[in-house]
Amino acid sequence: MTRKPLKIAIYHEKGGAGKSTLTIALAFELGLSIIDLDARKVSSKYASAAARDPATLSKDGWIVDYPAGMDLSLASHMKDADVIIVPSHASTFDVEGISQTMKFVMAHAGKKTKICFFGTALSNDSSAEFLREGIAKYGYPLIGYFKHRVVYERSRLSSKPASALNKAAKAEVEATVKALYEYLGEAA
Repeated sequence: MTRKPLKIAIYHEKGGAGKSTLTIALAFELGLSIIDLDARKVSSKYASAAARDPATLSKDGWIVDYPAGMDLSLASHMKDADVIIVPSHASTFDVEGISQTMKFVMAHAGKKTKICFFGTALSNDSSAEFLREGIAKYGYPLIGYFKHRVVYERSRLSSKPASALNKAAKAEVEATVKALYEYLGEAA
């Protein structure tokens, strides 16, 4: 089955929330071009080091790795996105930052753009529950989470997708893609 190429924006106003990690994992799994707006260019460096074949990249889909902060000049892709994913650690700082993040996202999302959350570095069920409690008031789903953060860090060093390095990471990425397409009302 051919999947619709997605247009994804990854945003959280706080640095270190997992935006680049999620961007890289989804870009590889979905064959998306990366639009890296972060000044550190982590996603771009990783993608170019991995020598992805341009012929395998979607011509219609993309994924945007936004920097921390709320620079209005960078928000243009949000209105065109199919989905805005807000990644977050289960930390007090990340969960507190969701309030500002959601104000920015709601002000810049397109009329048809869906919004969801994603957990990064959730090491156990209690950390996942802490994040669920922090996002519950917004009414958007938590579509998945990565428990194996170290694998994603190793993938950056080796320039290989995390899903190629570890079976558990592969299962996490595949489950995330499936949940994302289901949330968008399509089969994965």
